[in-house]
Amino acid sequence: MKKVENKKFLELIADSRPAQQEAIMADEDLVVVSAGAGTGKTETLARRYA
Repeated sequence: MKKVENKKFLELIADSRPAQQEAIMADEDLVVVSAGAGTGKTETLARRYA
């Protein structure tokens, strides 16, 4: 996985909600994101692996 500079990473997640940021920055290898339709699950996981 490509490393991202801290500043770029923070810019990438700046508009995410706190719960999304928690999932994005989790140290665990596996993360479960459970939420309703249209809440940003796919975007959250994409940012986690960006």
